[in-house]
Amino acid sequence: MTQINLWQPNDHSIWRVGYDPLSNDNPESKTVEDVVNKHYSGHIFKPIEVERLMGKEGGSSINYKVKGKDGPVIHLKNFLRFKCDPDRLNREIETLDRVIAVADHLVGRGIKTFTFIEAKDGRRYVREGDSQWMASIFIEGDHYKGTLPQLQQFAKELGRIDKSMQSFQNAIDSEYVEIPFKPEILRELKDLNKKAMSENPSEMDHLAQTVINEILEPMLQGIVEGVKRYSFEPGITVGNIHPHHTLYEGDDLKAVSDPEKASFGYPVIEQISFSAHRFIRQAIVYMFTCHGVEPNKEEIKRLMDGFIKGYIKENNLSAKEIEAIPLMIAKTNAHKALRILQYHYGLEIDTMGRPVEKLQSELYKFATHIREAEHFKV
Repeated sequence: MTQINLWQPNDHSIWRVGYDPLSNDNPESKTVEDVVNKHYSGHIFKPIEVERLMGKEGGSSINYKVKGKDGPVIHLKNFLRFKCDPDRLNREIETLDRVIAVADHLVGRGIKTFTFIEAKDGRRYVREGDSQWMASIFIEGDHYKGTLPQLQQFAKELGRIDKSMQSFQNAIDSEYVEIPFKPEILRELKDLNKKAMSENPSEMDHLAQTVINEILEPMLQGIVEGVKRYSFEPGITVGNIHPHHTLYEGDDLKAVSDPEKASFGYPVIEQISFSAHRFIRQAIVYMFTCHGVEPNKEEIKRLMDGFIKGYIKENNLSAKEIEAIPLMIAKTNAHKALRILQYHYGLEIDTMGRPVEKLQSELYKFATHIREAEHFKV
């Protein structure tokens, strides 16, 4: 059986933001310069200096810091996931329109987020090469590190975001399902894993055996029964707000970056739970794991209390919602773990085409998150 260790650093534990300067004769620098000169020359003037955000390869976008002789420093984003395939172009443009609408809504209500810049043709995203590009005023800062003041500032800003989004007029209807998986799929996955383990098992099969037998099988029915005990009204949510979608100067929050499109249907508490887990676990990693210290229940409770106190300064949370946070964390990550297992055993197609090594790391991550959920009881 594979050992599952909690509170380990992950991709979002890298909090320092750095940029690599690109030489003027670098083809990548020339591409950026062409985009700026063609679409944004009214904002920035030659000579142009281009720096590329340091970070993991294979992400959904590439980010650049662009400055010239005059004008503001620009943050230029190349959306790799919005490739200009004719079959996908209309859908992707609609997505970008909704991203901009959310950002405008938040900026208009004083939320700290990106302000997108109009191109020469009046649009705020442009097509160049085989992808879409967007520009915003550059905001200097590092990502969320995990201090208590940072956690409380983020929670307060999240409360402002959630409260302001309830008046947003252009949310898309989501296909929300209260229990987004069929518990009986676990039996089929277990049979497939058992067959793989009897033949030529891979590291992924060994991990899958642990996740199925030690985590999902003992916990899944309890998650389903727990979800059925609660009933929350649908709201308007902006999903996927995690530590790398924040910028700080010291302990001061400068921006919640990369707001995504808004959807109607999910209970707001599900998105709150997602962010609470991601930000509190990073605080635990920063304060304890990186110093070789095992966090105790009292410290985790202190962080959870700090998050909730920050949030309710701007938006209400009922006792019932707070009580449901561990369950929402477990449900979200159980769903993700089941999807990864279905991809691995061929029950569903992974449209992202991730290699088995990536699926394995994702499965391990979601398994640890399920286990971590029980520590979030207030």
